Amino acid sequence: MKNWKQKQDAIRKDAEKSTTQKCRRSSANINRRKKGKYPEEEDILHKKYKVRRAKGLVVDGQYLKTQMKLLVRESGKDKDNKFKGGDKWLHNFTKRNGISKQRKTNNKSHSIIERLPQVKNFHWYTIYQMATEDP
Repeated sequence: MKNWKQKQDAIRKDAEKSTTQKCRRSSANINRRKKGKYPEEEDILHKKYKVRRAKGLVVDGQYLKTQMKLLVRESGKDKDNKFKGGDKWLHNFTKRNGISKQRKTNNKSHSIIERLPQVKNFHWYTIYQMATEDP
């Protein structure tokens, strides 16, 4: 029983150390994040992405892929045309830069209580106003 208790305490201490080390993020660790194969071009693309989103324009995966291909070709670093800009690159690029894929949906952003006056106005119009109008 005594040995089991000592082992359990040691395991608990090791677990606490590993979780505190994983949770701490200093600025030095953030700067050491893995970069892509073409970091300068990715930075330019990310700036283009921010400008385009600030204007309210759509940025999809195809746009990011083609723009990156153009940037790499213009830089002259990809002489053999090895850069394909595939789905794996897109996934890693969005993950590195904190970009989430979003799509417009038909989900309501207002609750029923907030929409209730509009519904009442619509019913009033259909029942009373349309009845008095000529067909």
